[in-house]
Amino acid sequence: MSMGWSWTLIAALITMGGTVLQALSAFAEMREQDMEVLRTAVIVRDLRDEKGWWRPIASFRQRRLVRTLLASSPVEKTAYDRVNRMLTSWSLLATASFMATVGLLLDVWA
Repeated sequence: MSMGWSWTLIAALITMGGTVLQALSAFAEMREQDMEVLRTAVIVRDLRDEKGWWRPIASFRQRRLVRTLLASSPVEKTAYDRVNRMLTSWSLLATASFMATVGLLLDVWA
Protein backbone atom coordinates (compact mmCIF):
# COMPACT_ATOMS: atom_id res chain seq x y z
CA MET A 1 0.00 0.00 0.00
CA SER A 2 1.58 3.25 -1.10
CA MET A 3 1.33 6.43 0.95
CA GLY A 4 -0.71 8.16 -1.81
CA TRP A 5 -3.45 5.56 -1.62
CA SER A 6 -3.67 5.76 2.14
CA TRP A 7 -4.12 9.55 2.14
CA THR A 8 -6.68 9.28 -0.63
CA LEU A 9 -8.52 6.60 1.29
CA ILE A 10 -8.52 8.72 4.44
CA ALA A 11 -9.86 11.66 2.42
CA ALA A 12 -12.61 9.48 0.94
CA LEU A 13 -13.62 8.21 4.40
CA ILE A 14 -13.73 11.75 5.78
CA THR A 15 -15.77 12.86 2.76
CA MET A 16 -18.26 10.07 3.31
CA GLY A 17 -18.61 10.89 7.01
CA GLY A 18 -18.94 14.62 6.31
CA THR A 19 -21.59 14.02 3.66
CA VAL A 20 -23.70 11.94 6.03
CA LEU A 21 -23.34 14.50 8.83
CA GLN A 22 -24.26 17.38 6.50
CA ALA A 23 -27.33 15.53 5.24
CA LEU A 24 -28.51 14.83 8.78
CA SER A 25 -27.89 18.45 9.71
CA ALA A 26 -29.80 19.74 6.68
CA PHE A 27 -32.81 17.55 7.45
CA ALA A 28 -32.75 18.56 11.13
CA GLU A 29 -32.66 22.22 10.11
CA MET A 30 -35.54 21.73 7.70
CA ARG A 31 -37.51 19.94 10.41
CA GLU A 32 -36.98 22.85 12.79
CA GLN A 33 -37.69 25.63 10.29
CA ASP A 34 -40.11 24.11 7.78
CA MET A 35 -41.99 21.32 9.51
CA GLU A 36 -45.08 22.02 7.39
CA VAL A 37 -43.07 21.47 4.21
CA LEU A 38 -41.92 18.08 5.47
CA ARG A 39 -45.42 17.10 6.54
CA THR A 40 -46.82 18.03 3.15
CA ALA A 41 -44.09 16.12 1.32
CA VAL A 42 -44.64 13.02 3.46
CA ILE A 43 -48.39 13.15 2.90
CA VAL A 44 -47.92 13.46 -0.87
CA ARG A 45 -45.40 10.61 -0.87
CA ASP A 46 -47.69 8.38 1.19
CA LEU A 47 -50.62 9.17 -1.09
CA ARG A 48 -48.50 8.47 -4.16
CA ASP A 49 -47.25 5.15 -2.80
CA GLU A 50 -50.59 4.05 -1.35
CA LYS A 51 -50.93 1.31 -3.96
CA GLY A 52 -48.12 -1.23 -3.90
CA TRP A 53 -45.73 -1.95 -6.74
CA TRP A 54 -47.15 -5.46 -6.95
CA ARG A 55 -50.37 -3.89 -8.28
CA PRO A 56 -48.96 -1.99 -11.27
CA ILE A 57 -52.26 -0.81 -12.80
CA ALA A 58 -53.62 0.50 -9.50
CA SER A 59 -50.24 2.05 -8.73
CA PHE A 60 -50.14 3.82 -12.10
CA ARG A 61 -53.65 5.20 -11.60
CA GLN A 62 -52.81 6.38 -8.09
CA ARG A 63 -49.67 8.17 -9.26
CA ARG A 64 -51.60 9.81 -12.09
CA LEU A 65 -54.20 11.00 -9.57
CA VAL A 66 -51.48 12.47 -7.34
CA ARG A 67 -49.89 14.24 -10.34
CA THR A 68 -53.28 15.76 -11.16
CA LEU A 69 -53.79 16.87 -7.56
CA LEU A 70 -50.31 18.39 -7.40
CA ALA A 71 -50.92 20.27 -10.66
CA SER A 72 -53.92 21.96 -9.04
CA SER A 73 -52.04 22.79 -5.81
CA PRO A 74 -48.78 24.65 -6.40
CA VAL A 75 -47.95 24.96 -2.68
CA GLU A 76 -47.98 21.19 -2.14
CA LYS A 77 -46.13 20.60 -5.41
CA THR A 78 -43.41 23.06 -4.39
CA ALA A 79 -43.06 21.45 -0.96
CA TYR A 80 -42.90 17.95 -2.42
CA ASP A 81 -40.39 18.96 -5.11
CA ARG A 82 -38.19 20.75 -2.56
CA VAL A 83 -37.95 17.75 -0.25
CA ASN A 84 -37.57 15.35 -3.16
CA ARG A 85 -34.68 17.40 -4.61
CA MET A 86 -33.03 17.53 -1.21
CA LEU A 87 -33.32 13.75 -0.74
CA THR A 88 -32.04 13.09 -4.25
CA SER A 89 -29.05 15.40 -3.96
CA TRP A 90 -27.92 14.08 -0.58
CA SER A 91 -28.45 10.49 -1.74
CA LEU A 92 -26.29 11.09 -4.80
CA LEU A 93 -23.53 12.70 -2.74
CA ALA A 94 -23.57 9.91 -0.16
CA THR A 95 -23.57 7.25 -2.88
CA ALA A 96 -20.66 8.89 -4.70
CA SER A 97 -18.54 9.16 -1.56
CA PHE A 98 -19.39 5.56 -0.61
CA MET A 99 -18.47 4.31 -4.08
CA ALA A 100 -15.17 6.23 -3.99
CA THR A 101 -14.34 4.72 -0.60
CA VAL A 102 -15.22 1.19 -1.69
CA GLY A 103 -13.23 1.61 -4.91
CA LEU A 104 -10.19 2.75 -2.99
CA LEU A 105 -10.52 -0.08 -0.49
CA LEU A 106 -10.71 -2.61 -3.33
CA ASP A 107 -7.60 -1.09 -4.92
CA VAL A 108 -5.72 -1.19 -1.63
CA TRP A 109 -6.69 -4.79 -0.89
CA ALA A 110 -6.05 -6.03 -4.44
